[in-house]
Amino acid sequence: MEERPTLFERPYDDDDDDEEIEQPGDGEKKKNCCGGDNDDKISHNYAITKGDAKRNSEMVKQHPSQGKYFGTVDSIGKRSCTDILMLILLICSWIAMTIVGKQALDRGDPYRLLGPINSMGQVCGYEEGTYDTPNFYTVMESGLGSCVRDCFDYDADPTSTDPDDYVCLSIPFVPVDKTLLQSYISLACMDSNNVYDSSTNCGCNLIRKTDDVFRRCRFSNQTIADHYITQVICQFSFMVLLFF
Repeated sequence: MEERPTLFERPYDDDDDDEEIEQPGDGEKKKNCCGGDNDDKISHNYAITKGDAKRNSEMVKQHPSQGKYFGTVDSIGKRSCTDILMLILLICSWIAMTIVGKQALDRGDPYRLLGPINSMGQVCGYEEGTYDTPNFYTVMESGLGSCVRDCFDYDADPTSTDPDDYVCLSIPFVPVDKTLLQSYISLACMDSNNVYDSSTNCGCNLIRKTDDVFRRCRFSNQTIADHYITQVICQFSFMVLLFF
């Protein structure tokens, strides 16, 4: 079998006359790449420089498309827009999205996309009553939480019922009075051994050491952090299944 010529590449150090010439065009029979005649009429005019043709005459003859080929003259024709309707629709979509974006900036609240939101729907640090508490602390396994001033750098005693050792949801979820709140913690947040138990769905969470991650207090203990993340995902999935 005759070895197929390698891919033609035009040299850059061309000292010959590089005026473009045309290969044989309409109506002339040519051999195809696999041998044999091509009986169909060919309307190819390949733009090949004289220097290319001189140095690689055989390759240009056998594989003109491997030379400096710019396409078929008849097939290129005059270029123009071929789909005016889609162009108009694209322009209209640009205009519509620009209007929507302008309305969103004027009337929307982009901080809700960035700031943590407490159980009352307030953006921590951006709404009245939360200006001094820009960080978010998770209270319940469902993901509900409260705004706090700073993330904590210590672990409170899990047997404590002192409200100062807990972060609680805002009213009306838990009582405001400190005495009533202590009684609530003793009854709703402790297990049978009087140790704090997060699985009781208590509206208060024991203070634990946390790290500030984009104004969200993430539990430093990886086991506790994984537990809350897993619970949030499970409850969210359950709500989605109920909705659909």
